[in-house]
Amino acid sequence: MGGENRSKEKARLRKGITILVATPGRLLDHLKNTASFRHDRLRWLVFDEADRLLDLGFEKDIESILEVLGSRDDKNRKPQHVLLSASLNERVEELAALSLVKPATVVLEEAKQVEMASSRKVGNGSAGTQVEFHKNERNMGDAGPSDGYTEYRIPSQLVQSFLKVPCSLRLVALLGLLQQKSQRNSSCKLVVFFSTCDAVDFHYTVVNEFRWSPTPWKDGGGKDERMLLGCEAFRLHGSMAQKDRTEAYNQFGKASSAILLCTDVAARGLDFQNVSGIVQYEPPGDAAEYVHRVGRTARLG
Repeated sequence: MGGENRSKEKARLRKGITILVATPGRLLDHLKNTASFRHDRLRWLVFDEADRLLDLGFEKDIESILEVLGSRDDKNRKPQHVLLSASLNERVEELAALSLVKPATVVLEEAKQVEMASSRKVGNGSAGTQVEFHKNERNMGDAGPSDGYTEYRIPSQLVQSFLKVPCSLRLVALLGLLQQKSQRNSSCKLVVFFSTCDAVDFHYTVVNEFRWSPTPWKDGGGKDERMLLGCEAFRLHGSMAQKDRTEAYNQFGKASSAILLCTDVAARGLDFQNVSGIVQYEPPGDAAEYVHRVGRTARLG
């Protein structure tokens, strides 16, 4: 639940449910305002990708949810809390201290190999490329930081490359790359990652409003203008309304040739079919996020 009509959601809650998947904001809304939403028999409360929830600003909502659920009359039937996170930074540890009581912590051991679901062997390709990154993170319960390595396995069929350009020419290089890829392949689908919502909006405007003429105009006539790219462009980021995000996701998924400009909101949990390539215009500072991003392509099927 989240981003949909509240009346329809209330009707489903009134009928009774076994498993509820919701955004923190909408869950808190129903907990406070929907009388038919009974949670006295709640058994499990799971916060998936807690690090991302905190990054998206849901910390206050999560605290309020825990406060509401913790005020139930039957103190002997408290739900089991589960906190899932790709990283264990200080903020996640603070949330864990707030939401968990005597937790059993399960973490990946140092130098443990992490294999993405999309990295299974295809055809006669190699077993996959292993990429080592230094890790200096603090695990919950540890006295201090620990040094080690984390190995990430990327799809064997994934080809990685980079383009080195001056900062002043980054935009030109990006537009040239997108134009080349979209015109060379009639069924090209690209995902371009940016660090901020504003960056997505800016480049989305540039891509959609920029026009060019394939032939010189004569006497001011014959305005044979074309879009910069040979395919449609979509945008996806956390500041968009849920309805707009869903529409962009569906349209990009259905298109045979398209470009998606997005933030890391599309790096996890979303499945895009037939993606030709990933462009990391603004690379992430974390190795795990890089792997999540490239995981949008080079998939089976």
